[in-house]
Amino acid sequence: MSQKAYPHIGQPRGPLHAAAWDERYSQKDTPWDHGEPAPGLIDFLAGNTHPPGKVLVPGCGMGHDCVALARHGFDVTGLDISAVAIQNAKQFPNVRYMVGDFTRAMSGQFDWIFEHTCFCAIHPDCRNDYVKAARQALKPNGLLLAIFFVIEADEGPPFGTNRKELCDRFSPCFTLVEERVPRSWPNRQGEELLMLWRKNHLIPPARLSQTTPLFCDMLTVNLNQQKAAHPCIDFEPDPVSNIANKKASA
Repeated sequence: MSQKAYPHIGQPRGPLHAAAWDERYSQKDTPWDHGEPAPGLIDFLAGNTHPPGKVLVPGCGMGHDCVALARHGFDVTGLDISAVAIQNAKQFPNVRYMVGDFTRAMSGQFDWIFEHTCFCAIHPDCRNDYVKAARQALKPNGLLLAIFFVIEADEGPPFGTNRKELCDRFSPCFTLVEERVPRSWPNRQGEELLMLWRKNHLIPPARLSQTTPLFCDMLTVNLNQQKAAHPCIDFEPDPVSNIANKKASA
């Protein structure tokens, strides 16, 4: 899934390594930071019917969204590639911060991920790595709540995206539960899309005979074809039943 297939993404205007983000935070060159949580997150939390849990916030920056989540009962881990951002992030009970690259995040520890301004900030070539990392970080049936920046960009960050690209990348590994255009800051109104994705449930081999024809048909496909169709899932033969048993990427 090459960047050329999505011309709306745009090209990098400068370096995207940790030192570059540190410099921007040190110089307070952070136009994405509005000093408060995302309006769309506030509204979602006010009406949320899903139980809170452990949530990872990649690209957390100064931690405004982390604090909002903690106020609603979440146990929050904020992660950012910039040590300067983390050093200055808002402190709050049940919020901890880590410096690190989300594409190398810990596995299977979180009930939720909240995405806002991370997907649009990483190098476009890393977007499939983002999907893999999200799947790896979530527990079975975990939820990815995302507010994506839906724009066409000549250069970034922020890099552009659209609904088709998001569905192309996330739907092989996640099921879309909810989507809507959220309330946003005035300079982003109508340019954001809130999506709630659930990590796909992996059906045990013993129950595959009772599943839908789609899943049964998938089992007859060559493993290499499956890998090509679903780059964020590893497939390997089940040692007992000798059928394709999907498992999350390690």
